[in-house]
Amino acid sequence: MCKELGICLLNEDIRSTQIRYLSHVRRREDEHPTQMAYNYLVVGTRPTGRPRKRCFQYVDKHLKERGSFLHLVEQAKLYLDRVDWRQLHGHVIPD
Repeated sequence: MCKELGICLLNEDIRSTQIRYLSHVRRREDEHPTQMAYNYLVVGTRPTGRPRKRCFQYVDKHLKERGSFLHLVEQAKLYLDRVDWRQLHGHVIPD
């Protein structure tokens, strides 16, 4: 039933899009607003309750499901090579 409704495929598509967006952001120059937001560290106290998840935490979770880790991707700068990056997150390049 899951495949009939397309729910499983949609979830996988969302994961792949989030990982693909990470590479898009990381390839930008350091002065670009998206790159600045990615590297921004919030200063101050948090409100009580459960902390909100940040985008990169979801991407890290999705990369772990694919057998990789965000800190290893960052160290090796895998996002700079688009062909290897597409193979990592399962994006098929059309011919």
